[in-house]
Amino acid sequence: MANKKDKIIGLDLDLIDQDSLLHIAEKVEKEVKDFIEKQLPLKTNYDVIIYLENDGKRINFSIDIVLNGEFAGIIDYDAVIGDAINVARKILERELRKYKKVS
Repeated sequence: MANKKDKIIGLDLDLIDQDSLLHIAEKVEKEVKDFIEKQLPLKTNYDVIIYLENDGKRINFSIDIVLNGEFAGIIDYDAVIGDAINVARKILERELRKYKKVS
């Protein structure tokens, strides 16, 4: 039985193949990196890893963001990470809506 969230999104999982997931992951990664670069000084080191999987029942998504910078007392890195995760979620939702089931 599908839960409430599954019914709201209503994705056609058969249309979301590995190439589609790769395209979505690349788009999310680029947008998150662009966001981070706008928020932090140039010499800040960061890494963004996106994982997407279609297990046939749902799309599994995880994101790993690591920031290393010299301005820990000045910049709230945790807030930047939180905001970057929200950016990733919005992009992911926008991209997945393209695969919504047609009634």
